[in-house]
Amino acid sequence: PHIVLPFIAVNSLAGETYGVEVAADWRLRREQWRLRAAYTYLEMQLHVAPGVDPQLEGAEGESPAHQLSLWSSLNPRRDLQLDCVARFVDRLPFHQHIGRYLGLDLRLGWVPHPDLEIALAGRNLLDDHHPEFQAFFIDTLPTETERSAYSTVTWKF
Repeated sequence: PHIVLPFIAVNSLAGETYGVEVAADWRLRREQWRLRAAYTYLEMQLHVAPGVDPQLEGAEGESPAHQLSLWSSLNPRRDLQLDCVARFVDRLPFHQHIGRYLGLDLRLGWVPHPDLEIALAGRNLLDDHHPEFQAFFIDTLPTETERSAYSTVTWKF
């Protein structure tokens, strides 16, 4: 014996999205330093079918309207690399507990031999954790990103 519980999922939304992304890439000091910057704007307009709960239009607030990232890669010596990524992500208007945040990642790499690289990296260094996403139609806990650190050893052969 078993029980069958039907679940019918229907997409009752229609919509339009508008946006722009602008990016720039600079190389400075004879290829030793590279800078990148990018900005993204996203606008969503969702519409529900007649007779459908208008709160479903709240899904348009599940994506950030503004995002900005800055990336710097500096090679002060032939065997040393320093990378830094800073980013701003706007709040998710539909989820009041998921606000805007700043993120910062750092990486230091050392290449003692052309076939060997040793690196240390830290991710999300400005917060011990912050929420980034929560599903709109399923009641789950928000996805959180934690601060982390790691090291890598890469050997090419």
